Amino acid sequence: MVRNYKRKRITEYSEENLKRAIEAVRKKEINCYLAAEKYGIPRSTIIHRLYGTRGAKQSKSGKPTVFSIDEETKMASYIHVMEKCGYPLTKKDVRSLVSEYIRRNGIITPFKDGIPGDDWFQSFRKRHNLSLKKPQSVEMARRKVCNPFTVFEYFGILEEVTK
Repeated sequence: MVRNYKRKRITEYSEENLKRAIEAVRKKEINCYLAAEKYGIPRSTIIHRLYGTRGAKQSKSGKPTVFSIDEETKMASYIHVMEKCGYPLTKKDVRSLVSEYIRRNGIITPFKDGIPGDDWFQSFRKRHNLSLKKPQSVEMARRKVCNPFTVFEYFGILEEVTK
């Protein structure tokens, strides 16, 4: 499986131009040959869309994602919150959390044993701009000490002492 596949398109054209070309051919203003020349779209594309033999069934090309956009966004925001709180998740942690989510919600997925693979994880990271960071010991110690409950307790004791 190719991990970094980039789809190659020989000619670039907008969806709007394609719609205009198809509409012009449907109204019999011009034929497919002239529409292809005028709008810079392959004639076969115009014919396929015109007769419905092939077409854009999705707004994005490629296979659909396993989870909905909303579910993936929630997972990514959870990972961001954990990272900001000083508990960055490793690749293994993220995969096990997703596997647990799948198991608890009874979601049917193409994952082997219900555990997402490396390719899914890499794609998930790219889609949501996630980065893996190792926690630094100084920051972890600082976060533990700067816990709001600890700070409030300290100021409570300080207030009692200064009275």
